[in-house]
Amino acid sequence: MGGRGPFILLRWRSRGLVLGLVGLFGLLFGGMAACTSAKPAATPTSRPASPTAAFSPTYPPPLTLKVPYPTPTPTQPPTPTRTPTLTPTPYPWTPGMPTPTPRPVGEGVIEGLVWRDECILTTAATGDAPPGCRIYDQGMAGDGYYHDEPGIPGVQVVLRAGRCPGNEVIATTVTDEQGRFVFTGLASGYYCVEIPTPQDALGPGFWTAPKLEQGYVDVHITWRKDRQQVAFGWFPSKVGYLPTSCTNVALFVEENMVPAPYPVPAGAAFRKSWRVRNGGTCAWTTDYRLRVVEHTWPEMARDVPLPDIVWPGEDVVIELPGTAPSIPGFYSVAWKFRAPNGETFGLGYQGDGLLWLRIYVPEIPASFELGEPVWTDLDGKIAYWLLPQYETCVVPDPNSDDPEDTITIRCVSLTNRDGHLLVRVLHPVVRDRWFLSTHPPIRNGYLEGTFEILSACDDDDRYGFIVRSPKPNQGVIVEVACARRYRIYQWRSGAFDALRPWTFTGALNPGGHTSNRIGVWMEGGRIRLYINRFLVTEVRGVWFLEGKFGVLIHSVTTPDFRYLLKDLRFWSLPGEEAGEGRG
Repeated sequence: MGGRGPFILLRWRSRGLVLGLVGLFGLLFGGMAACTSAKPAATPTSRPASPTAAFSPTYPPPLTLKVPYPTPTPTQPPTPTRTPTLTPTPYPWTPGMPTPTPRPVGEGVIEGLVWRDECILTTAATGDAPPGCRIYDQGMAGDGYYHDEPGIPGVQVVLRAGRCPGNEVIATTVTDEQGRFVFTGLASGYYCVEIPTPQDALGPGFWTAPKLEQGYVDVHITWRKDRQQVAFGWFPSKVGYLPTSCTNVALFVEENMVPAPYPVPAGAAFRKSWRVRNGGTCAWTTDYRLRVVEHTWPEMARDVPLPDIVWPGEDVVIELPGTAPSIPGFYSVAWKFRAPNGETFGLGYQGDGLLWLRIYVPEIPASFELGEPVWTDLDGKIAYWLLPQYETCVVPDPNSDDPEDTITIRCVSLTNRDGHLLVRVLHPVVRDRWFLSTHPPIRNGYLEGTFEILSACDDDDRYGFIVRSPKPNQGVIVEVACARRYRIYQWRSGAFDALRPWTFTGALNPGGHTSNRIGVWMEGGRIRLYINRFLVTEVRGVWFLEGKFGVLIHSVTTPDFRYLLKDLRFWSLPGEEAGEGRG
């Protein structure tokens, strides 16, 4: 026993040591557990999910690099992404589109502009594109850049979810008067802005922006208050792409005030209009105008600018207001087009047609009171005439084979028949021939006589008065032709001045074997013509204010053309003595 005791003690002591160590570790771990269990247990928190446009609009956006979409540069024409077409239809839009499905709400904005991408060709074929134009593989069109050109109102714009071609339609709108549109309340994400074609608001043409012949564009709203801008350039054209140089062709469509000459009462207002089609390839700007090429109406002979740009294939209505003259007669003005570079072209493919304004102011019945004439040639009394008189002409000698041989013959005569003046063409004449009376020179007054035609009278046969003739080869000629025309001109020793060119009148009895009463009113620098007591016309700017009067005749083809002058009378104007007047 004495030998085993120490061993046993050591063993227990060893066990105690082990237990002690175990107890110590248990105490330590138990204390730690006790300290830990003294606090309430917390529920584990999961990691927040990435924000989405649909459910977490307030979360900060992910770090996304915002890169602006490139725009085409003038020197690098974009390559079409599909076969060119003049009426691109990327995604058709059907009126009466169903109500969009609810979408996530945010604060993103897409602003846009639809503008008219104008390309105005000039007539200069330099090979360079004019300002605002660009030369593509297919031809010339707008350059796809906005140059303060007009917006297009009333265009339908569609917004789709997702990248183009997009998914469901989430909104539609229409451009305002400036061509602008906006979509608001958008969550972050991708959208497709599309403009369906064709549309009446656009008309014929194709897109030049955002890409050539592409009417849609992707837009990325990257964070909740993002604001993006898009632009659509529409090139209007009925003929597709334009050539690099152009031609001017004007085609007549219609006009008012027809048939011409159109009757308009004296002093009445009117509005002339023409509809003309741009049949060439040049665009007509407001720098194009109508340029007068001939006229008999100074008051209306003015240039007329075009009211607006006229694109190839389009029509333009050109209006010209005016007032009819107070003096009866025919009035006309003719125009051609003039381009900014000075090119002049008329109607038709040959460019030789004219735009005419032609009116007829009807004759006005005479309303003056003349009183008693100062003198008359009535009842067989022929005063103030030297009879007989003859005018001679130099004509080829009919008895000679040499065409240079000539003879002098009497070609016109003035004689007495039954107390009236007989004026007769004995041989065809090539110019007006007249006989002056022996009456003292007169200044102001009214001269009137009845011309009774005794023969046939061709269209170009003529008769009338010469007045205010200071010398035999000077004076004012007032004459009528048998084809219902009249003319007034002044002659000074070979110098000719047309005061009124040949003009139609309905007051004259036409042809031969008839009679017409012709009167000439002379007052200062004015002369009026009356036919059968109807006021026909008035002219101003007379060179001669005083002189003798006479009768004239002219016939080229009518054999023995002749007339009697009857009832020749002269009145002085009120307040004047015979042969005197106001200057």
